[in-house]
Amino acid sequence: MGTQKPAADFYEKIAEQIAGFQFGQALMIGDSLTADIQGGNNAGMDTVWYNPTHMINNSKAVPTYTIHSYQELLDLL
Repeated sequence: MGTQKPAADFYEKIAEQIAGFQFGQALMIGDSLTADIQGGNNAGMDTVWYNPTHMINNSKAVPTYTIHSYQELLDLL
């Protein structure tokens, strides 16, 4: 692939494979602030940080939503 998270072009290469994909209508869900959340932010997607251990976010990545359980994800969707 030649690229990796959190680079925006990582997500762009994936999006090219999905007909009609729109970053503004996608949701990046992940447990890594630096790869998943920052990557989603870089690509222009809303993000969900799965944080079951209630860690403190000391990174520059700002998730759109933070959840602590899968039930919270279901409620969010």
